[in-house]
This record gives sequence, C-alpha cells and structure tokens, in this order.
Amino acid sequence: MRYRYCAFIAAALILIGCDPCVPTPCPDCNCVNDTVYSQCHSQCREKELFYRNLLSLMGYFDRTCQSSESTWKTVSAVNTSVMPLDFYVTPKNNNMDGVIGLSNGNASGYADVAVSVRFNADGFIDIRDGDVYRADTPIAYHACDKFRIQLNVDMQNHTFSAAVDTGDMLASLASVAKFRTQQQNVSQLDRLVHFSETGTQEVCYEAK
Repeated sequence: MRYRYCAFIAAALILIGCDPCVPTPCPDCNCVNDTVYSQCHSQCREKELFYRNLLSLMGYFDRTCQSSESTWKTVSAVNTSVMPLDFYVTPKNNNMDGVIGLSNGNASGYADVAVSVRFNADGFIDIRDGDVYRADTPIAYHACDKFRIQLNVDMQNHTFSAAVDTGDMLASLASVAKFRTQQQNVSQLDRLVHFSETGTQEVCYEAK
C-alpha cells in the first residue's frame, strides 16, 4: 500500500515549495524517501517526514516504532526478499551502545543477529563484518539525531551492504560485509531486532 501514495507525497512537497530533485520522484516506485530522494535537501526531508507521519496516522503506512531496553526486543517481522530494507533510528543518548539488526526468529543475544548496525560508545555508527565492527565511512551521531538505515541483504552469499541517510547524503557504512561469524549458515532472516547495552534508541520500521 505504501507505493500507492508516492505521487501524493511528491505532489505535496512541490506544493509547499520543496523541489523533489528529479522530474519524476517515483520512477521505480520506491517512493521519494528511498534512493531517489537521498539526493534531496535536508529541509525537504523534514517536510517529507511530516507527510509520511500524517499518512501513517491515516493508516496508509504500516509503521512500527519501539524503544530499546537492556533486553533484546523485536521491532517487526521483515521480508528480506524485498530489498532494500529501510528502518529509522533515533539515538536518545550521546555515546550510547545500541545494536539494531536482522535475525532468524527472535534474538536473545548478539550471536543470534546476522546483520548488525551499531551506535557505538565512541559516538559513531558502524556495522558488524564477520567478527569485527567497522565502517567504510565514519558517521557521527548525537542524541535525538534521526537516521534512515538502508540494508541490502544477499542471503545466497551471506553478505550485506549498509548505508546511512544523514540528511545530506547516503553514506556507505559497508559496500560488502559478511554475516556475523556465528550466522554464516543461516537460511533466513525474518526479524528486525534491537538491544541497548547503554542508553536508549527508538527504531521505526515501515512494512512494504
């Protein structure tokens, strides 16, 4: 149902004076919030988010939001056969230590999470690549910043790519990364899960 309203959002942005950056905002029906929209101005994003939230309240988007705790929680079921997979994260603290990722069923520990994005204690966002955390591009975060995280998962090769929409650009966290070492043979990933060792984060997911 989400795609049906791409044109509505784009038209609303034009009416309020926000250039959607391209002549046809939804050429591949990924909506203006996805790759095409990643080239747009930050003020456009804020206005677009307002309309998406409005439509969500009207029932046009199936959005689930959840704050993290010191126990593993499931945000939503996901379908990794539909890529890219986007979710939205708002860290509530500086220098927190929180992980968001994909697992096969509900997670009870880090070892259950094949694909991980971390808001680390040094104030940067990174990903888990095999048995280490790293990032192609260091992305700093601060309390109450809002980020869109985009994942592309390759179940056949047990790899993934990850990018962060900073508001100014879509920055690569990893062009190619391996699943966590303990999950190299996982057959499916069907849950978006998260956990905070220190601090709190809010994670939102919109079903496609």
